[in-house]
Amino acid sequence: MSDWKIGMVLDYVPGETAEEKFALVAAAGFDGVEIPCLPDDDMRELYKNLAENSGLDIHGVIVTMMFRQNSITSDDPEVRQSSIDLVKASIATAAKTNAQTVLLVPGVVSADVTYEQAFERSVKEIKKLIPEAEKNNVLLAIENVWNKFLLSPIEFRRYIDAFDSNTVVSYFDTGNIITYGFPHHWIRTLGPTIKKVHAKAFHEPDHKFVGLLEGTNDWGAIVEALREIDYRGYITVEVRPQGDPLEGLKKIREDMFTIFGV
Repeated sequence: MSDWKIGMVLDYVPGETAEEKFALVAAAGFDGVEIPCLPDDDMRELYKNLAENSGLDIHGVIVTMMFRQNSITSDDPEVRQSSIDLVKASIATAAKTNAQTVLLVPGVVSADVTYEQAFERSVKEIKKLIPEAEKNNVLLAIENVWNKFLLSPIEFRRYIDAFDSNTVVSYFDTGNIITYGFPHHWIRTLGPTIKKVHAKAFHEPDHKFVGLLEGTNDWGAIVEALREIDYRGYITVEVRPQGDPLEGLKKIREDMFTIFGV
């Protein structure tokens, strides 16, 4: 399906320098990369140039350190502000590198943070970020993660819809969901709110992430559901290559072709 492009999370690529990583991803045949939040415009310009020189898109930015350490739903207002600041820096990174999305974790339910508190704080804090994202033509893409929050596809869809903004969208992860749901169900429920997809595999009996073709993911059902909702965009691998870096990345790229046909 020509409307799908295949990406790689840059942080999962071996290499001492960004230059090495971009070169490996390009040589392995990927279309683009997803990068971490970068600290300043000099670094953002470097990554933009590396992408252009290697023929790759930078299609997205992942907000690092936003899961446990800087939860946007923390009891501590300073921690919540730290999370907001990270997202703003990620929006700036996306704007400078022409990325379309910033992936963020919607918060964490913990022994100290109730479900109700997490929901209220998450919506309140993320709403503050919408004007900045809109100004920079960047989407805020909420991913399903192991955070004890937004645990059903119906709830996740209602959460996204609660923002009443085309700027807040879904980032669906095919591996994270398997411990408490079925990917194809979630895809159909989230429907057009899905603007990005992470591809990784989970082996349920052993409760661990594995190679793309080694998990209990029903890839056929996932592909069918993505086609049904007319998904168009990047499907990005979040799997570390094994063995020789280039050969490992080529194997991942081949597995993605086997699964998605692109």
